[in-house]
Amino acid sequence: MLIEVGDIKAAVDGWRKASGLEPSLIAWSDAIFQVGDVMLILAEVAQEDDPTGLSTITLAKPDVSSEVARLREQGVVLTEGAGGATIDPSSSHGVPICLIEAGSD
Repeated sequence: MLIEVGDIKAAVDGWRKASGLEPSLIAWSDAIFQVGDVMLILAEVAQEDDPTGLSTITLAKPDVSSEVARLREQGVVLTEGAGGATIDPSSSHGVPICLIEAGSD
């Protein structure tokens, strides 16, 4: 799950306090918190006036091709790429959902 933030240091401090967890990785403008099977990525936005908040959700699926076929049958709008597929925000309440093969991280 990708959450865009305005200040990475303040965001990391806030998530530490709120969750009691330590990030598994802190880079110049990113931090990763592992919460069970969920990877929460905080990424600092490039411009002060860029929107912040939930940006993308990524789901690992054992068979992306089958999942894409199932979703298309249900009328979900998505695009496929080399690393998986992305459900269009018009089909997912405004938040892009990326599908990747499980174990491909």
